[in-house]
Amino acid sequence: MLFGHGLAPPRFEREAEALKSATKDAKQWQKIRLKVVGARAEIALNDVVITTSEAIQAPEGYLGLQGENGHLEWRALKVREFPAK
Repeated sequence: MLFGHGLAPPRFEREAEALKSATKDAKQWQKIRLKVVGARAEIALNDVVITTSEAIQAPEGYLGLQGENGHLEWRALKVREFPAK
């Protein structure tokens, strides 16, 4: 899901069937890719796009990752900034 700190959550579309098909077993590593360009956000799980939004209000700032329902670990986090076009 997408949340904005101090802002109303942006409108977004989640592909429930894509999410189900992309999810690996609980003890396997999941690959998450978040791409934000201007007001557009795209989230992919294991290379399958599961969530999109065209309504990001504050594309600059902090990035937070939240996990629920059990023990979670993060590894190989990479953050890249692309030059504005």
